[in-house]
Amino acid sequence: MKDPEKVQFLEAREETLENIDLLKETLETCVDAGMLDPGEAFHNQLLDLVDETVIAKGYPELAEVISQARTIETDLEGWLASRGSSTIGLSWPKIK
Repeated sequence: MKDPEKVQFLEAREETLENIDLLKETLETCVDAGMLDPGEAFHNQLLDLVDETVIAKGYPELAEVISQARTIETDLEGWLASRGSSTIGLSWPKIK
């Protein structure tokens, strides 16, 4: 029988990976529209967050990834809003 808490963690990790993929797509759209990403800093941060999510063994590690990803999301939302575009408004997993 599977441990329900482990299953819930794996689902949260998968949702986090999906959100990071959406952030990568949004970043690409922003860059195509003229946003600067010097040295591909945002892009590289998102790639690092994917790696950190994959190796996360528990909620504390996943919470740190989500916190960093939300910061990037806020930066992208701000840039999009300044251009009159809609924001992405992702729903992140609830961490215990």
